[in-house]
Amino acid sequence: MTQQLFDEGVEVGQELPAVTKEQSLKTIVTYAWGSNDLADGHYEYKKAVDRGLSDVFGQGPRRPDTWARC
Repeated sequence: MTQQLFDEGVEVGQELPAVTKEQSLKTIVTYAWGSNDLADGHYEYKKAVDRGLSDVFGQGPRRPDTWARC
């Protein structure tokens, strides 16, 4: 596990560790449903691929609790 950094311990120009957040199809659909954006590209793989995308997708602003967990 990487040591947690706080703002007072970070120097200007310092390289920070990467932050990754995995999304599941359930998370994408829940967000799309909650934001009233039920475009089928969010949850139907074939429709997304037919439109030239590599997979289903999530979009929109990220929830504050997502960043709080980083």
